[in-house]
Amino acid sequence: MSVAAIPQAFMDEAGNTGENPLDEAQPVYALSGVRVDAQAHAAITAALARTQMPELKFHRLRNSSAGRRLILELLDEVELRPDTAAVMVVHKPWMLAAKLVDELIEPRMLAKGVQMLWYKTGSHRRMAQAVFALAPDAIGDVYPDLQATFVALLRDYSEARADAFLKALRRAKIVCVNKEMHTLLSVMIDTPAEVRDEFATRQHALDPSPTSKAPDGRTGFARGYLDARGRMGANAIIQPRPRAALIEQALREVRAVRSEPVLSRGDGFFGLELAWMASNWRVR
Repeated sequence: MSVAAIPQAFMDEAGNTGENPLDEAQPVYALSGVRVDAQAHAAITAALARTQMPELKFHRLRNSSAGRRLILELLDEVELRPDTAAVMVVHKPWMLAAKLVDELIEPRMLAKGVQMLWYKTGSHRRMAQAVFALAPDAIGDVYPDLQATFVALLRDYSEARADAFLKALRRAKIVCVNKEMHTLLSVMIDTPAEVRDEFATRQHALDPSPTSKAPDGRTGFARGYLDARGRMGANAIIQPRPRAALIEQALREVRAVRSEPVLSRGDGFFGLELAWMASNWRVR
């Protein structure tokens, strides 16, 4: 395949508030991607040149008749179809409820040896939906405090933040008026030792971007995505050695059709770069 024939892929997002899923002004995050051929890419480049904009922005183009016509023309050129375009939408309040389950209940499932069955049966999704639906009424004004202390704990662990979260969790159990919600609260890790073991050495990205994962390789989004595709099983998330083999294979294939200077670097360089992006990069 010639370089010109290689499809181009573009991604963009909206509603990114970084590690603040509690932002009431932007409760929804959306990430979209589109694959275009050389013809569509040329049309987009020409449109960009006509607007003299460094980036095509919908909120600016929609304000003029010429901009709106350009949007429609581009949509025709790109030919959006299910096999060339995709959109991921995340409701951040639901995501945070799911993180409460993923980070606080999953360790108990793992300790009991039922983690994979928990995922396979869909119990993790049902619990996340129950927390989202029941918590606001079941624990009232304590829920925002539970959310805020949990977010702070995940962002940057400290003994003080752990103590604040555990106090909020205890208050939530006391005031809870719903039996199902109380059961969920009761199976969350709730001791200083458990919280320390789970979070003290981890740095978390709460941003719902595709790279939201901890440096140790654990990621609720990866597990959730694999489960949604029916592929969540034992050893479903790739380990370092096979990942290195796939990087080597990918580079071999790309080097066969491209000759950029960066491709002359060793395979290990790309492995380190991917590891760094997993911990630090954000879609912008």
